[in-house]
Amino acid sequence: MQLKKANILSKVTRYKLQREELETILIDVNEIMIEANHKYVAAPTELVPYRPVSEEFVIYGDSEKEVLEKLVTKIEGLRKEDLFSKKNLNA
Repeated sequence: MQLKKANILSKVTRYKLQREELETILIDVNEIMIEANHKYVAAPTELVPYRPVSEEFVIYGDSEKEVLEKLVTKIEGLRKEDLFSKKNLNA
């Protein structure tokens, strides 16, 4: 399969992290299907209102388990609001 150099084809798996504070965080794990430096990328996601995640919470690695574990560890103790840009792009 040929893609333009800047294009990325990935398979996305979505996880739901339910915390005891009743706060739910969605996590998308992208498996890069065509040549890339890292095979997996994980990041918190928010559907509505869409706000981009802060770059420090985008985790790269070589396995799905690795990126999930690193991300969950990194966001432990942080509020959902702390993970995303304060700018609402849907407004």
